[in-house]
Amino acid sequence: MKDQLEPDEMNSNLPTTSPSSTLLLEVSGIEAAVCADIARRQKHGLAKYGVTVADNPLPLRPWLQHAYEESLDHCVYLKRAMAQMDASDPPVVYPSSNPAA
Repeated sequence: MKDQLEPDEMNSNLPTTSPSSTLLLEVSGIEAAVCADIARRQKHGLAKYGVTVADNPLPLRPWLQHAYEESLDHCVYLKRAMAQMDASDPPVVYPSSNPAA
């Protein structure tokens, strides 16, 4: 099933190329779920901080620091999931592409 979403349905604060321009996005499955997650996160952030990302006056360096810290958290989540998988099933060992190894 495909949904047609207008950009303002996902983020009413993002500028378009012109006020009258309309872009229809065809999304389904995983893409639709990601779009819904983004919209949900935007609403959460707006409620929590009272400002959109676009309207936040924070300088670039602190934005990069936030992104860096979130990336580190992401790595921790991935490593934890991998450890859980390895604990229940032995890890798959792939043959080396290097014959000398």
